[in-house]
Amino acid sequence: MARQTCISVLHLLLLVSGLALTGCGGNTAASARADALHYHLFCLASNGAQSVTCEPGQRLAHFNTFAKDAAHRPGSTFTIWSIGSDRSASRPFFVACIPDQWGAPVGKAKSDFLRDAREGAAGNRPGLTVREGCRPPALTTPGASKLIVFPDVSPLTGIWETISAAGTHVPIHHSGIVCDRSASTQGASCTNTLLLGLFDKWVIESLVRPESTLLVEMVGSRDTGPIFQVTVPHQLPLGERIAYILGSRLELSRLVFGPPQQYASTIAEAISVVVSRLRERRGSYRLSVLSDMVQITPGGYNFEKNVPPARDFLTWLKKNRLAADLQGIPLVACGLHSGQSGSRSAVYTARLQEVWKKAFQALGATEITLVTTCDAA
Repeated sequence: MARQTCISVLHLLLLVSGLALTGCGGNTAASARADALHYHLFCLASNGAQSVTCEPGQRLAHFNTFAKDAAHRPGSTFTIWSIGSDRSASRPFFVACIPDQWGAPVGKAKSDFLRDAREGAAGNRPGLTVREGCRPPALTTPGASKLIVFPDVSPLTGIWETISAAGTHVPIHHSGIVCDRSASTQGASCTNTLLLGLFDKWVIESLVRPESTLLVEMVGSRDTGPIFQVTVPHQLPLGERIAYILGSRLELSRLVFGPPQQYASTIAEAISVVVSRLRERRGSYRLSVLSDMVQITPGGYNFEKNVPPARDFLTWLKKNRLAADLQGIPLVACGLHSGQSGSRSAVYTARLQEVWKKAFQALGATEITLVTTCDAA
């Protein structure tokens, strides 16, 4: 009779959740032959962080998939992360952990766990854990990880599996962005949308490797330091690290600019500052310049009035200690005038591109892309 009761309980669990749960002895340990599995779901916070935007049904479906795979993997975890308005506001919303051992009676312990975890995964109780005291995996917790990022958090697809498997075995990568909002750009060269696109490119290239950095420098800003900077923390476990980076992306999306008239057009100066900051860090680099490349330095060159010969411009850069070391740094400048319309003629545009290209080459750059739109880059 006891054997029949045990089998009936298991059949019921299989019908309800599709879980292949086994073991009907008192306080039987789950099979330790398989490594732990860690699921991380990343959702935007809503309602003052009291809820998340991903639908309850979607959360529950992912939990059921997790439970089916992880039921026999002691130490496995399922975490829903709430991505807040900035990097410091991202935190676990719900966590469930497969225990090392099921209490007696085993069937009831598993049934209770499954019921509570399903309710928590689909519910709106921030900070809930099943069992009580369960925590997301730590930095040294063994096991494989799966990252599930909902589209309203990040538009990237197909990269998260690569990131979860990469660990720290990929090179450190740094990206610098020069943002030009001077009046001549009419606010079109550097926008939040373009910055987010470059943020996503950095995620793909760096695979969120600890110590990788993204920084944004504003052309002509009177403020000291970059307007935005994020470095991937090396002391955070994978799930928390991704939550931190996704919070940083949301923070960047809400970056507020002043009016174009607030900023001068000191492009070479901003490039020099960004490259100097990149060179402070070991790893590979990329430089993106979101600008029309119309250099205007008070008391120096004014490209609106006259574009100098490349040799003269390079001499001026060196004299004013603006000759950035571009050796080994791929460079893309997008936002240049096309010369097809407006006050910039085709001849002017061609000369502007020539002076910058020759200057960049003289400073050591070998991969140079100068285009009118960032989509073309």
